[in-house]
Amino acid sequence: MTFFEQVPDPSRGSRPRRSGARGARTAALLLLMAAVTLGGLWLVSEDSASDEPLLSRILPGLSAAPPALDDEFAALADRMVLTPEGREVLASTQPRFVDAGELAEVCGSDSHGTDDTILLGCFTGFSQSRAQDRIVILEPTDDLIGRSLVTTAAHELLHAVFARMPGEEQSRIADLAAAATARLAADDPVHEQIAASMGGDEASRATEQFAYLGSQMRLDPVHDAELEEIYARTFEDRTAILPR
Repeated sequence: MTFFEQVPDPSRGSRPRRSGARGARTAALLLLMAAVTLGGLWLVSEDSASDEPLLSRILPGLSAAPPALDDEFAALADRMVLTPEGREVLASTQPRFVDAGELAEVCGSDSHGTDDTILLGCFTGFSQSRAQDRIVILEPTDDLIGRSLVTTAAHELLHAVFARMPGEEQSRIADLAAAATARLAADDPVHEQIAASMGGDEASRATEQFAYLGSQMRLDPVHDAELEEIYARTFEDRTAILPR
């Protein structure tokens, strides 16, 4: 998923990449069974000097707890006013700052931006293993990117949150997000942002609406109360991060 921002207007979207889960889950189960048979889950390869558990190296991110956020992203989590659940999801994506070249490479984007856009970040989601999800964000280098940092991080974090939901909840959120989007003014630029982010991929509509609404929009306090309750799992005070 890529995240572009208009200069100087708010950002333009992301596109998810998904693939099948059954093969990876089967392989993981076989590895776990083998590990138990050999007398322990955390095996170390005899031909490696690494102390990292063998299963962790075969299946990255298999450990029970996510790694701790480094100082920069811990501070960013504070700026996003994340709940403990939100911080855990952010940490599980092992977020990092990268330069523009690496960002384009990791995000799989052919675009380095145009005269009025800039690529700011992406969430690389792999449905076969949530433990392999990653968030990368352009290293803040000027005031524009610095001001956009919270919005970018919140947008990509919400993609990770959505990806971790069971299918039934995703379907419910798709309905809620579609209804909330329909209630926005017809000329609100977020409609164009969502469409651009989808890139013609109808399957990505729900995650894009969920991410854009949650990171940028003030919602109807009556009609969208259930959606706000869902966002409250991630943000202690979502209004504090809204750019408008």
